[in-house]
Amino acid sequence: MSEVVRIAIYGSENGKINWPNRCPHCGTTGDLINVNGRVVRESVGNLAILVGVLTFRRETTNIGFLVCRKHASQCELANRLLERSSIFGLVRVAIYLGLAFCLMLLSSLLTHTTTLASVIERGGFGPILFSGFGVLGIFVLWWARSNASVRLLSIDSGTDVVSIRFHDKKYARDFKRANVKATHRYLTEAPSFWMRPGFWKLVLVILVFAIVFKMSNQP
Repeated sequence: MSEVVRIAIYGSENGKINWPNRCPHCGTTGDLINVNGRVVRESVGNLAILVGVLTFRRETTNIGFLVCRKHASQCELANRLLERSSIFGLVRVAIYLGLAFCLMLLSSLLTHTTTLASVIERGGFGPILFSGFGVLGIFVLWWARSNASVRLLSIDSGTDVVSIRFHDKKYARDFKRANVKATHRYLTEAPSFWMRPGFWKLVLVILVFAIVFKMSNQP
């Protein structure tokens, strides 16, 4: 079973995250190299309601971690494929839709409500390729989740707390011991919704629209 650890990246000693001196994938202590991972925080930026301007903000935080040379490339690639960003999120949505389409197509073929020839006649090879994309994509995602022994999940909005998933619970415990202060709950607890900047932005938007609506309805 995996374990998720939250760490305040600027609450650690000297602003540095300490990692156990072994590979999180295989446990070897030799030939360790630094793998570059990253977490992406995407949010709506400044709201200029009166002129109808909406800005989009993207912040990337790079975090390096130790992995043996044998497993470094696959761990780095797995993290990139599972990255929680809008681009990779859309790719994963397309994979799930492709898989769902493939299952519906197989169901139709097995129940003889359609034939492969008629599918190709109506849509060419597009439906077949989309189904194949979904099936292949699911295997790729399964491979990525299996090989992301250290997976950088996300960084909280409004704070600098990063959530990291570890496949090995013992490695996760050693990681917390190496970063006792930065993983303490007082630094890593998620703030209440009313303490988040996004909540007050939403309140401001509602107030402005309420005022505009009220003024527009005055005789």
